[in-house]
Amino acid sequence: MNDKEFPPLWSHQTQGIEMGKKTPDLALLFDLGTGKSRTALEVLRYRMNENKKILRTLIIGPSAVLYNWKNEIEKYTKIPLNKVFVLDQTLAQRTNLYLKCPSDSIFITNYEAFANVSFAREVMAKPPEFLILDESHRVKGISAQRTKALIKISDMMGNLPVHFRMILTGTPVLNSEMDLFSQYRILDGGKRLGTNYFQFRAKYFEDKNRFMPKHAHFPKWVPKASTRDQLKSLISEISIHASKDECLDLPPLVRVTVPVVLSDEQKRAYEDMKKEFLVFVESGVSVAQLAITKALRMQQILSGFLKLEDGTIHRFVKNPRANALSDLIEDLAPNHKVIVWSLFHEDHAVVKKACQNARVNYAELTGLIDDKQKEIDRFQNDDKCRVMIASQAAGGTGVNLTAANYMIYYSRGYSLEHDMQSEARAYRGGSERHASITRIDLIAENTIDVAVLKALQGKKDLSLDILALAKSL
Repeated sequence: MNDKEFPPLWSHQTQGIEMGKKTPDLALLFDLGTGKSRTALEVLRYRMNENKKILRTLIIGPSAVLYNWKNEIEKYTKIPLNKVFVLDQTLAQRTNLYLKCPSDSIFITNYEAFANVSFAREVMAKPPEFLILDESHRVKGISAQRTKALIKISDMMGNLPVHFRMILTGTPVLNSEMDLFSQYRILDGGKRLGTNYFQFRAKYFEDKNRFMPKHAHFPKWVPKASTRDQLKSLISEISIHASKDECLDLPPLVRVTVPVVLSDEQKRAYEDMKKEFLVFVESGVSVAQLAITKALRMQQILSGFLKLEDGTIHRFVKNPRANALSDLIEDLAPNHKVIVWSLFHEDHAVVKKACQNARVNYAELTGLIDDKQKEIDRFQNDDKCRVMIASQAAGGTGVNLTAANYMIYYSRGYSLEHDMQSEARAYRGGSERHASITRIDLIAENTIDVAVLKALQGKKDLSLDILALAKSL
């Protein structure tokens, strides 16, 4: 494991590496785009040099980042790529590959694999010596099968003579501080926050609604003032935090909203769907999922289509939002690279048509694209490729799209995580090449568009609170 020349590190990365040299369990709580993966790989390099061998390593992350990790390993280490295996095949093939590969291998796979009992069992039988959880907030749910499996794998690692564990996330707390338990339970085997979730909750939290009558009671757990500092202190022993504003000399992020109107047909359909949505919300929590479906239908109407109950798609003849998008692409694409984020497959088709009409070359990063890395490379490196058509679910995590200095949000989901992740694809380390990064949100006034954007800007996740969405309309 000889050294080779790498790009210089930022100071917060150096601090993270130094902490990683001192503790076998490390949490890199780095904001999106601040170089978590590079820092983690530097620690991995150090530990491999220290042990004079390639440690059996397991890197787990969202599906979209798997090949990005392989690229980062090639870029920042001298680990031979024939030792690196991306496990994205069928679960049976992944299991077989994990069992057959040499012990000094690096495996990269997604969280979903650990919901499979057979695959998780084989990993437990042959636990890694080095474990990295990327976007570790995805195991915040203590009752999830994948969380339980990773806790067992972490415990098995504790029996190995050499074992190192890392979690990487810029958002360790998405809902409440209780999200921390499972992440740190995997990270240090329960040394700091304990091994029992309910004991952890009883020690550090209290039910704010505990005095409500039983028939109307619903728990609302909040941190106890008396133990909050103790909780922070325990976590800080093995954690390092880096915010984007503090550690990167990034260009200004400019936020712009572009108002769009609705056609008469859209207005009528929207008002009808809004009434249905509010009826479902007022009917109670038991129909929350149906209410979410109605809310999505409202967003579809704003985008220019509606999926009917029989599954067919109705497209509105007049779609002012699509016209606004076409104008923006024609104005921006000749001189700037642009990412267009959208929520629905029908939206992607609208963006594609706008590019074709403007004779603009584009790449695609949606759930329908198999070779996503090829599309990313083309957008990043081919000057003729001016627009990236992307979905937040498929392209919003773990990829670099820093060639763009404009992002257009044709439509948005309710997830705060997806919104933050997508924005960070262009506004991250590497975007210093631009004088500024501009985010443009297409907004229909007095609609759900406004409520969603306001919530996301206020760091609220509406996917968790349909009542809050209803109240904001």
